[in-house]
Amino acid sequence: MKLLITIIILIYIPLLESLYSSTLWGLNWYSPLVMDKVGNYLLFIKIASIGLGLYLLSINTLQLRNLFSSNLLFSFQKVINFIVGCFQVALLSLGLLFIGIEGDLNKKHREEKFDGFSIYALTSDPGAMGKAYHYFYIKCPKPMGRYGLTLIKKFDWLGKFEFDVSQNILSIKTSDGNVEELDISTLKNCSNN
Repeated sequence: MKLLITIIILIYIPLLESLYSSTLWGLNWYSPLVMDKVGNYLLFIKIASIGLGLYLLSINTLQLRNLFSSNLLFSFQKVINFIVGCFQVALLSLGLLFIGIEGDLNKKHREEKFDGFSIYALTSDPGAMGKAYHYFYIKCPKPMGRYGLTLIKKFDWLGKFEFDVSQNILSIKTSDGNVEELDISTLKNCSNN
């Protein structure tokens, strides 16, 4: 029984983590850049875990068969576990491919610290597969090195840009000379996060 539980954990914990929208069930530790890097390394760990689960499932057929009262039930669980495991390995391998062609993470994640809070800018550029956006957030510290994000505004592609905060106004200056100013006085109170 321990073997079956081990196999299920090795195959299904990576699935549960992958189904959650953010890395490690929304841990949000240190910074979005760090969490993005952790997510990239986590792909390797998930593939190894699933591979080990599938390996244990395939080499322990006789031992596992004795746990089930019917051959049909044993075959059903084995097929389901193999399908779920192989499907995950395929999708996670595709994720590794995207990591390989992903640009510099420091351009995707930009953060500037101010008094008691930070402004975090995420550049979401899927390339030819979709439209590029910039998301600006207030990043507030939380206990134990965690952080919280509050969306300020989502912009269509800005190109190269710089941003600064002065007197509760977030100024975003693009390379073509446009300036967008946003009042963040109601958002920057990090005690609400």
